Amino acid sequence: MSVACLLVITYSDAKMMFSSPIPATAANLIKTSQLRRRYYSAQVYAQTQVHSQFLSLSHSGGTTARHDQ
Repeated sequence: MSVACLLVITYSDAKMMFSSPIPATAANLIKTSQLRRRYYSAQVYAQTQVHSQFLSLSHSGGTTARHDQ
């Protein structure tokens, strides 16, 4: 299970999306708000998954079964 694959939009992509000049119509402001919310939700979800896996490893003592012996 790869946590890195969960985050689809990178910070630089989001920064480029939000910094490009666009007319400030109500529709554009709503869309920008939705994109920001989706970006930050994905970021929080990915961080939660990483923390969850870290806690699982910490709880198990950080040991994993080795299959090469």
